[in-house]
Amino acid sequence: MQYIMTTETDSLGKADEDGDDVSITSSIIEDWDEDQDWDVDDILAEGIIGGEVKYLTQWTGYPLADAGWEPRKNLMTETVKDWKEQKRLQKSGALKKFDLTLWQQARLDKIRGKIARHNERNAKRRRLGLAPTELPSSYPYELQHMAQPLSTWIHPTEEFDSNNGDDDDSPMSLFESNSSVGC
Repeated sequence: MQYIMTTETDSLGKADEDGDDVSITSSIIEDWDEDQDWDVDDILAEGIIGGEVKYLTQWTGYPLADAGWEPRKNLMTETVKDWKEQKRLQKSGALKKFDLTLWQQARLDKIRGKIARHNERNAKRRRLGLAPTELPSSYPYELQHMAQPLSTWIHPTEEFDSNNGDDDDSPMSLFESNSSVGC
């Protein structure tokens, strides 16, 4: 899903006749190609989500809030090799582990921003005598989900638990903090 910030402005870039720059239409573009290839900037972390190893993938040209958890099959072999080298450097202390709460906070801020823009659009629609639109049902769910402690939905599996007591290589060891980020 892509997001484009839009405003109701005239050709000179001035705010609309209401004196504000709040658009009454959503800025969400739903028509993206599922088969589109995305350039990976970096793998930030890995974890077990829904019983599957997934990698927190930072996309080239996109903010941290848009990083997503991808299964191995969606990533190039070279990208995964680079990640394994990063993990080795993290384990040795030569490279700092990524703090997942930074990503969590970025996601929460983005969702809260979407909800705030939706509410602003609806307030303007009401002022103009137009019917308000409904908040996409995914927003409250995602806000609630992202506000939970990460350790409640990212888990190590038996595969990682049985590595001879050396749990520094487990996905959960990549957490700098397992604390939740408040709503």
